[in-house]
Amino acid sequence: MRLIGIILLFFWSFSLDAEKLTIYVDADFSNYYESSRSIEVGILSSLHINKEKLHKTKIEVKRLDHRGNNRRSLKNLKIAADDPNTLAVFCGMHSPPVLANKDFINEHKLLLLNPWAAAAPITRTQSKDNYIFRLSLDDSTVGQFLIESAIDIHKTKKPYLLLEDTAWGKNNWNTLTQAITKSQISSAGSDWFKWNLSDYATEKIILNLKESNADSIILVGNSNESASIVNAISKSNLNIPIISHWGVTGGKFYEKLTPKARQHPFLFIQSSLDLSKTSDNEIISKASKLFPNDFDNHYIKAPSGFIHAYDLTSLLLEASQNKLDKRHIELRESVKNELENLKIPVIGLLKTYSKPFSPYRINQAFSHEALGVQDYRMAYFNQKGQINHRRKTDD
Repeated sequence: MRLIGIILLFFWSFSLDAEKLTIYVDADFSNYYESSRSIEVGILSSLHINKEKLHKTKIEVKRLDHRGNNRRSLKNLKIAADDPNTLAVFCGMHSPPVLANKDFINEHKLLLLNPWAAAAPITRTQSKDNYIFRLSLDDSTVGQFLIESAIDIHKTKKPYLLLEDTAWGKNNWNTLTQAITKSQISSAGSDWFKWNLSDYATEKIILNLKESNADSIILVGNSNESASIVNAISKSNLNIPIISHWGVTGGKFYEKLTPKARQHPFLFIQSSLDLSKTSDNEIISKASKLFPNDFDNHYIKAPSGFIHAYDLTSLLLEASQNKLDKRHIELRESVKNELENLKIPVIGLLKTYSKPFSPYRINQAFSHEALGVQDYRMAYFNQKGQINHRRKTDD
């Protein structure tokens, strides 16, 4: 680990005499290393591949491990706010730390770039200052997509909602129930579960599912708890198909499934780039050579983190042109304004971004959202535990 830290600190020094800026990654490296590391690799890859845009400015990427704790995340954000060289902070997969500290972020004009956390309120605020930008799924549109996918693929009429008992889960319950009503179907019920799910709580979920007469399950949880639930469903011989949010892709979900559970009908949402189809992608090829220990034949675990962080860093670098000599809040203010008014298209992995953001207005809810429902896909784990996108012919 010490060697990794040294590499992160010095490998990206493009000029010994250059001024130094910092990008912090405030994420859960302890419990969900895969997603956090994938985000980190995406940032570093973009910095290297687009290094001509740095104009000899040195940028360090520093980890701040919040371990899924909101207060620890606030402590990390204070470190970033006190650093005059802070360019931006990238968050990780967890929505609750960002939701809990959103006011601090905006009050201190911390430029927070979000490549994963999906809770809808993250990019919406009643304040005129909004320093949070997302290039990821947005739960304000995910709920309808999941319900429509369940209806399209499984002919769902009575979905059962299983959600983690956090701000992220509650936000999804709201959008999913609205989507169920809009789609003119009926809910078979819902259940909530805590992080570090107990065996007793899992058994209660199974009992409720058996009594529900559900024809599908909509799952909103992270990989640890979701694996326990899917294993229990499989063990109980409940042949109910599962449509899941993408929290399952951020850790060791597939590795924790029993052989039987791996055969259970299970799909989840992703954004639109399928890494299994990118053998000729120049950016992926360069990144896999830069980080051979993280890539396996052009594939990286928790690929959405890498893809979104790469694209978001590329947008950041474009917005930072002619701003890298500034410091403190002046730097972050100027880059934020440029992000909202990008004039030059930026080529990313998912797509070419033309004005992905706009100046924030309370009545313009998507002004800080770079992706939309047109960028969503359903996916599954193949026999290697890698993510493949579902095709229409898979019906």
